[in-house]
Amino acid sequence: MDSGGRVLQLIKALEDEQFADPSDDQSELPPRTATSTISAAVAVAAETKDVIQVLVDEALTNGATWGEIAAALGLANPSSAHYHYGPKAGRNSPEDREAKLAAQRERIAAYRKTTQPKLELPGLSALEAGRRLGVDRRTVKQLALRGEIETVTVTSASGKESMRYLLPEQQPSASE
Repeated sequence: MDSGGRVLQLIKALEDEQFADPSDDQSELPPRTATSTISAAVAVAAETKDVIQVLVDEALTNGATWGEIAAALGLANPSSAHYHYGPKAGRNSPEDREAKLAAQRERIAAYRKTTQPKLELPGLSALEAGRRLGVDRRTVKQLALRGEIETVTVTSASGKESMRYLLPEQQPSASE
């Protein structure tokens, strides 16, 4: 008997344990239906995954590499094996995500402290100007192209040029 036949035999045996014959009114088990074999197969798959996890953990304890484990599992590479069977404790817990975010915030804050102070730029960005005017940033750029809004080009310390938009209340008066 091939392995597929043995697995099906196992699934059928599990189905017999989990489901009663539909004509048996005395059983406490749910009646066998057209999909009860699928339910039994899912239960076998879940248990198999748990057994494989235990076997992978044992193999790692006994010195196996992720490459060897991947080959035994029929996976393409060690990272696939590690993804599916590696340590899962806290990988996606809310506490772990919050700790990662806190560490990232600290790194950003530390970086900002070491960089030069932010210079006051003239005018507004297209987004800021759009918010003040109640229009989209693209509309602000079109207004500037038509000459309805004055612009200033600013060059940063890194050499990047950006356009700033001067709204009427920000434009210098003729007397200045």
